Amino acid sequence: MLQNSKIEVIVNKIKNVYLFFVCWAIFSVTWETLGSLRKFDRVEINKGSLDILMLFINLTLYLGFRFKQKWVVPFVLLISAFGIFRMLLFILSPVESWQFILAKIFCLLFILFYGYQLRFFTKAEVRKYFQSEGMVLF
Repeated sequence: MLQNSKIEVIVNKIKNVYLFFVCWAIFSVTWETLGSLRKFDRVEINKGSLDILMLFINLTLYLGFRFKQKWVVPFVLLISAFGIFRMLLFILSPVESWQFILAKIFCLLFILFYGYQLRFFTKAEVRKYFQSEGMVLF
């Protein structure tokens, strides 16, 4: 059984991970946008739409953790399940070069992170900490 102090420490660590994701996404979107504007290439600008979506999702999760919102538990469970599915699809794809092998190792780390979130946020004590009521499907 988890105590509130331990839950708070774990949530703060997860919140800091999402803050890093937000900073990385801001850097990535800025880098791609500036590079695309120099080339005047609309295809490159459209490639950054996934990065913008990830920035929005990570920022939403970070703010949800920061302000201890009720909706953050189902949202993080949904994002974690989708993230695991996405990473598994990438891991099962064929390898084209040695960079893909390195990327697959990082995907395994993300699967561990998302899996830990699935395990942690389905516990009743954590849902109680966030005052999240209702049924959790995972």
